[in-house]
Amino acid sequence: MSFDVKIKSNEIVSPFLSSIENRKIKFDELKLDPRRAVRTKVSRLSEDIVACAEIILNYVDKLPEPGHPEVESTPLKNAFEKLCYVAAETFEAYEDLGQAFKFGKDAKRQFDKTIKSHRRDWGLICNAIKHDMNELVPVFTRHLESKRYLHCFSLMRPLGDDKCAINMSLHSGSEQMRSYTVALRQLISDVVKCDRAAAILWSTLPDTEDAPLSVPIVILSGLLDAMTRVSRTEPRAYKRQSSMYDGFTIHSDYVSFGRMQAEIESGDIAVTSLQRGDGVVVTFPILGSDGETFTDGSFRRSVG
Repeated sequence: MSFDVKIKSNEIVSPFLSSIENRKIKFDELKLDPRRAVRTKVSRLSEDIVACAEIILNYVDKLPEPGHPEVESTPLKNAFEKLCYVAAETFEAYEDLGQAFKFGKDAKRQFDKTIKSHRRDWGLICNAIKHDMNELVPVFTRHLESKRYLHCFSLMRPLGDDKCAINMSLHSGSEQMRSYTVALRQLISDVVKCDRAAAILWSTLPDTEDAPLSVPIVILSGLLDAMTRVSRTEPRAYKRQSSMYDGFTIHSDYVSFGRMQAEIESGDIAVTSLQRGDGVVVTFPILGSDGETFTDGSFRRSVG
């Protein structure tokens, strides 16, 4: 479903915060104001999205020709892993909006369903890394004809005593990796969709006559800047990744959201994964192949 979000004073207007503007809703001053929690989390998330986008953009500027992209792969992976944790906290802030008041069962059920669907991948990555010894593996591809690079990641899980495998809870079907440029666009869309879901839920609240008039700060600080940086990167995907994603287009006074298609290059592509040896794991999957594994060194190159 396509929708638009307004821009005001070079910032994104929150559908949720603007929906309760000039409403009489009584908040418990002894608890953290949920409006403030959302603004703070989205602001921090935006900063980390910018950090990831800047690494990608700097790499493109510095290495337009084949070189050594592995130099930039680890900082990008580390920045993205930090971003995933902040994303999970941001979705928790939106989830908490459903606990702030007693809402109708149907409205609350639909809200919970929406939040769960959009936070799924980000929470999965965090929990898998934190609790199940998974690892984000940097992967980069180079199209042998165009010489263009594409930075990706693959979530790997332990397998047996000395092996690792692709985490199929995240990478379903034939997917083996995801490009950062598509993932960042999807994350932004997921956050804005949760914000819209909160607006729908809170619109069901009745006003409280003795409550003061709500005049919240309705902007999501930093999010438009993050979206602008991400939009400068190319939405490309590896051929074993779905080309469809939830994206956005920035206009002068609004942003339109909807389903979009990433560019997928065909032909010969060199795939390099930076598998990190830990003295225990000795067998890794070769990304870009059909289930092959290898048992040497810290990374392997293959052509898919």
